[in-house]
Amino acid sequence: MSLLVLSGFIFSGALMKLADEMEDERLLLPAGVAYLTGIAYGALIGLLMIFDKSAAHLFGGIIIGCLVTGKIDAESHYLALGTILLIVLSKGLVLSMLLLLTIAVLAAIDELTSDSGREVLRYRVVLKIGVVLMVVLGVVHWYAALYLLSFDGVYLVMGRLLNRS
Repeated sequence: MSLLVLSGFIFSGALMKLADEMEDERLLLPAGVAYLTGIAYGALIGLLMIFDKSAAHLFGGIIIGCLVTGKIDAESHYLALGTILLIVLSKGLVLSMLLLLTIAVLAAIDELTSDSGREVLRYRVVLKIGVVLMVVLGVVHWYAALYLLSFDGVYLVMGRLLNRS
């Protein structure tokens, strides 16, 4: 496990939530700030993906899951996606398609059920449980779960901090 990669997950989660809040107009900042934030977290995620296989599978699956459910719906996130693709395609990645698709399906289930009204599903637990099970089964390294929980944890904390009015 790399502390640098863990830090990248933490910062990318914080920047993604910051972009979310700006796009949803809960933070009144110029649109350019949201765009720059999207590019920044996209660059960070793209770099994480080319330097760490766990990051590549996790973020790749999450991106696919969000795309197929239509959850990428803001300009800053499109800029992030473009930045990620630019970095990843320039380097090239060889990933396990089965693992990538498994994570994508779990992420898609999370996205589709997060607005169902059930409190526990609001926290997108399906992917987290799935990754923990993959750790137990030896499919992914234990630090993949730590990375995901760190990313999601800081995303939730940022949401609470930014929504204090």
